[in-house]
Amino acid sequence: AWRYQTMVKLNRQLTNNVKKRKQLENALRESRELLRAVFDTTHDSVFLLDVEGIILAINNVAAGRFDKSPKELFGMDVYSLFTPNLAAARKKKLREAAHTTEPVCFTDERAGRIYDNTIYPILDSEGNAFQFAIFAKDITERKLAEEALQKTTSILQAIFEGAIDALYAKDLKG
Repeated sequence: AWRYQTMVKLNRQLTNNVKKRKQLENALRESRELLRAVFDTTHDSVFLLDVEGIILAINNVAAGRFDKSPKELFGMDVYSLFTPNLAAARKKKLREAAHTTEPVCFTDERAGRIYDNTIYPILDSEGNAFQFAIFAKDITERKLAEEALQKTTSILQAIFEGAIDALYAKDLKG
């Protein structure tokens, strides 16, 4: 009787463990799906890196900017995707974020495009950075528009300042 009761008890524990494991697996799958959905709802590049620069997660936008899929980039050294000078500059920014444990913002250029970047350190329970969330917004078109506006403003200013006749401007309402 004791052996039978022990077997029944072990069987119940095993069944409970299997149920708990399935619940945990489902929760993990749902978390991954949520992370993927959040990553892919933005037009910005989004990376999740470890302290060594290994890609833990990357969205479709970022992967597309490297002409690869997220699966191809998963586990890669992110610095291998950049020129040596750009890789060194990015490493320096990551070290800064790890040291200060504060977000680091900067603008840089890659392959003729201008990016506004923010590195967010993710801290462990002791306050040390162990991962980084990186967001990169392509601001090339905005920068080109700003430059064109500045050029036009300079030309108009030169015309007004160099005119012999009196000039004035008015809107459509007079």
